[in-house]
Amino acid sequence: MAPKPQRGVNWKPQEDEALCRGWVSISENGAIGTNQSNDSFWLRVYQIFLENDRGMSGAGVRSPQAIASRFKIINQQCSLWKTCITKANARHVSGSNLEDVEDEDDVVMSTPRLLGRDKQKDEKKKGKCVESYLNQSSKLLSELVQRGNEAKEDRRRKLELLQEQHAYQIQQDKDANEQRIMSMDLSKFTPRKMKCWGNKQEEIIEAQMNTSSPYNPEDNSGDYYPSPPHSVY
Repeated sequence: MAPKPQRGVNWKPQEDEALCRGWVSISENGAIGTNQSNDSFWLRVYQIFLENDRGMSGAGVRSPQAIASRFKIINQQCSLWKTCITKANARHVSGSNLEDVEDEDDVVMSTPRLLGRDKQKDEKKKGKCVESYLNQSSKLLSELVQRGNEAKEDRRRKLELLQEQHAYQIQQDKDANEQRIMSMDLSKFTPRKMKCWGNKQEEIIEAQMNTSSPYNPEDNSGDYYPSPPHSVY
């Protein structure tokens, strides 16, 4: 399940810059083209945002819905700023400076006109489309995260099973070697070899007794052979 974004976390200037860089990168990418859906577009912007963000917020704080909403605000503010600069340049008087432009801010920023009924309907329809896109993006992101978690868990199980198979094979080889040593007829060896192999047999018997092994040197019919682990595939 995708991490739930935190509420009430103010955007930092670095995040705004990372978001704008992502938007410009995807918008001007000729290899992608303009024939891309809103979902694909904002998911690509979201990926670039996380790369440029450098861990300042991360996927646990911001979501595709959050960056889409934030960019809408940035876009509106940029449009207002552009309008302000355009009007200020048109009204530029010799000897004036940026401080004069800021002092006249109230004059430049006119009160927006109320929307008509048809315009309000269009804006409402656009809002529903944005909401639908955000819901679809959230669902798609959740599915991607879930698939990633499932793949990670599958790799973990396979690795664990491979380790079990390796340990099982080592134990099988060890048991086979000990059984070979225990079945040796020491009477056929020289005294020196008889002593060497006799010590090994005693070590095996002692180890089996200490680990409560079912191995019985006098009765091989009771030997214990564990079942091998299941195959990874």
